[in-house]
Amino acid sequence: MPRWPALVAAVAAVVLVALSLLVAADAPLLAAVDGPPERAARAARTPGSTAAAAAATWLGSAWVLAPLTLVVAAVARARAGTWRPGAAVALAGGGAYASTEVLKRVLERPRPADRLVDAAGWSFPSGHSTDAAAWWLTAAAVAIWAAGARWPRWRRGSAWAAGALVAVVVGATRVFLGVHHPTDVLAGWALGLLWAWLVVAASGVLPAPAHGTAAGAGPRR
Repeated sequence: MPRWPALVAAVAAVVLVALSLLVAADAPLLAAVDGPPERAARAARTPGSTAAAAAATWLGSAWVLAPLTLVVAAVARARAGTWRPGAAVALAGGGAYASTEVLKRVLERPRPADRLVDAAGWSFPSGHSTDAAAWWLTAAAVAIWAAGARWPRWRRGSAWAAGALVAVVVGATRVFLGVHHPTDVLAGWALGLLWAWLVVAASGVLPAPAHGTAAGAGPRR
């Protein structure tokens, strides 16, 4: 198992705990951190950019991720004879959702006042950002696992980058649409990354090293 996912997860845990403590204390530092990105988002709003953000934000919605989970499970079962990839993305997404709801109810941070779309519940952490990070990063790990040694290093890196990019875009839309503070999104990314790491490590759906599988070999069961 490569070491870097564990190191990234450790940093994410520190970020999540630090932000949670700041929110619990209602620290003035939060306003200082959130203010500039929120002002930049308000200044960038146009009818076109708002419509684009409202569409892209669905990539972090359970209404999209739940059906995609079923697709991943069905494809993995048909092609590799295992439910493990589908179970991995389901557990990452479900765990991310449940832990987000717990933190929201414990910390009870209000949402921003200038929302462009309806959003219920508390603000911290961002549920869409958490779910997007957990689901898309786990899906990237599943894709790398399924490809095995057929994917060179650059393609494996591209899969990680694509998963991270979707999570970043979803988080940015939450700030742009005024439904979350930037620190809500940052905490969501950290929590989602933690769930992706925990599930991928526990399930064995991990990217194989370039020398770990014979060329052309399929995924392990």
